[in-house]
Amino acid sequence: MSELLKLEVEGRTETGKGPNRRLRETGMVPGVYYDAKGHNIPVKVDFVALSKVVSAVGYAKVFELEIDRDGKSETMPCLIKDIHHHPLKPIYNHVDFFGVDLHKKVVVSIPVRVEGKAVGVTRGGRLGIFRETVEVECLPKDIPDSLTLDVTDLDLGHSILIADVEFGEGVSAVYEDNYAVVGVVAPRAVEEKDEDEEEVAEVAPEE
Repeated sequence: MSELLKLEVEGRTETGKGPNRRLRETGMVPGVYYDAKGHNIPVKVDFVALSKVVSAVGYAKVFELEIDRDGKSETMPCLIKDIHHHPLKPIYNHVDFFGVDLHKKVVVSIPVRVEGKAVGVTRGGRLGIFRETVEVECLPKDIPDSLTLDVTDLDLGHSILIADVEFGEGVSAVYEDNYAVVGVVAPRAVEEKDEDEEEVAEVAPEE
């Protein structure tokens, strides 16, 4: 099992818009660490260091958060729960960390990726990716980077259902309805959809 990436943060006592704005002006990002019991610790982290971790782990990989408070350091495994981006500047306004127990399963969303060219596409169909992410349940260290599907053998009108997807050992999909993840839409279905949209536009009610 590979060693976890580490991110150092500091505890902070000042909260609110004013203190947070001043933090960002110094290259720091305000954040909060939440644990599974509902406790939270306000923290601050260097923007550059955080950016490197975000690039390496995204939202679905566990890393170690080393929190320095009152001269004491505590290290905890966690995930990035959420990041608030500045609407205009290439900086983060806020980051939320979520502490996990390495021995308890978690539910996370992982991105969907496809590889290969579907045979149905060569016959005039169109590949549709119906879900950009899927939810899986597993231990934190078993979280896959993504769900990669080989669509080479996918023919016209066929799709890959979430129930048919094979994940690694210890990883299972979370769903209620057996939805299609990707599929090849037949040319006729594409044309009918376009015609329906045109008809709706033509009979739009008058104002």
